[in-house]
Amino acid sequence: MATGKVEWFNPVMGTGYIKPADGGTGILVRRLAVELAGWKSLSAGQELQYEVATGLDGRLSAVSLRSPAGRSANRKSSADASSEMAQSEAAD
Repeated sequence: MATGKVEWFNPVMGTGYIKPADGGTGILVRRLAVELAGWKSLSAGQELQYEVATGLDGRLSAVSLRSPAGRSANRKSSADASSEMAQSEAAD
């Protein structure tokens, strides 16, 4: 699996680029790959692991996205979600 950092991602256009850690050419990332990873968006500087595939248009793109820690920075862990729910209930 390759690693890199998000250069930019535009959620409106649904595309962005990942700068590979090995310094190679930037890799296109599409909204579908982001959504299939269970994320809503990507942030500039976010570290990722990914596979590289050739799209129908012949361009290389990142697929099978995951964070180096194995989970998304955009997702909350079940412990975080439970803590927030408990705080919300206590406030009521």
